[in-house]
Amino acid sequence: MRIESVTLSGFRCFGPEAITVPIAAEITAVVGPNAAGKTALLYALATLFGVTRAQRTVQRTDFHMGTDDDPDDREAKNLFIDVLIGLPELDDGTATPETIAPSFRHMQIEREGKTPVCRMRLEARWEDDGTIDGEVSQDLFWVEAAGAMSNMAMPEGSKMGKGSGTVTAADAVTGKITLDHGAIQAVGWPAMKMGFSAKPDLLKGVAVGDKVDFNLTVSGSAGEVTASRKH
Repeated sequence: MRIESVTLSGFRCFGPEAITVPIAAEITAVVGPNAAGKTALLYALATLFGVTRAQRTVQRTDFHMGTDDDPDDREAKNLFIDVLIGLPELDDGTATPETIAPSFRHMQIEREGKTPVCRMRLEARWEDDGTIDGEVSQDLFWVEAAGAMSNMAMPEGSKMGKGSGTVTAADAVTGKITLDHGAIQAVGWPAMKMGFSAKPDLLKGVAVGDKVDFNLTVSGSAGEVTASRKH
């Protein structure tokens, strides 16, 4: 397996407009002036694949702060890191069960004549919770619809939409729910599997496998389920 590209938005010196950095098959050299994003790119990869919990934890300082931004601004901030993972071993015959089996159900066939790929995405959001440091929430998941979110913009303000889907994970303690949902036209999202935040009370009685209709509010690339009803 190898990383083919990294797409970043809102992470450190990378602003809200998504930027994709291709990764060469052999050797990749990252060259640029100070503050161009060389170190930020490496930190982004460490945030996804770091060995320790500390390396994989998003901090408030990881969120982009523009040159004209007020450092005392308490508005919510979003970021995402999206990687495309290639599987060249399927082409050259070196694939083993140990490397392929864990990612098999996440593979996508999106390029004619080429091997499958996997897409992994980290989303994080900083919000003012009344404390000095605020609260950072983050969600790491596989994107299981070809091309679903790699270039999705992070619009200003919030949007509201309605959707239907199947619950694949729900945790009332942490206020997280993952839905395998259909397209949500109101917010410009295709059908995919994605994690959302939700009020803990909303998740009481929700179980994996439940089919639900839901309302959500989207800010940037992060969504919150605000209401749900079982079919």
